[in-house]
Amino acid sequence: MATPQERYGQSIIPSGSRFGNWPEGKEVQMTAITLEEAVDGVGTIDLLDMDVQGVEAEIITGSVSLLNSRVRRIHIGTHGHNIEDTIYRTLINEGWFCTRAYRASSTVRTEFGDVFFLDGVQSWLNPRLF
Repeated sequence: MATPQERYGQSIIPSGSRFGNWPEGKEVQMTAITLEEAVDGVGTIDLLDMDVQGVEAEIITGSVSLLNSRVRRIHIGTHGHNIEDTIYRTLINEGWFCTRAYRASSTVRTEFGDVFFLDGVQSWLNPRLF
């Protein structure tokens, strides 16, 4: 069975690139859509749970107006310190409240004990919608 580190094929990668070392792996092209397209026709969103393998900062910064007006809570799996910093600055500057921020590749003492975070985690509340 593949380890979690060997299953990251669900990422946006340049066409023709190889991601990992899988002799039987194959590339499948999918059409990407924006967050705006994904939630078209949906009213207020109570929770946006996002794990998008490295494009999370791009989505947050590009959709901040939609997030401010329609999303109450965001929970984000993060994939790098630069990404985490960009999301943090963007949402703080927009008035969001951070309830959790655990950096990728870190061990943090939580209420559940010491936890190693391979991916980072950020959780946010939008005070406009409470």
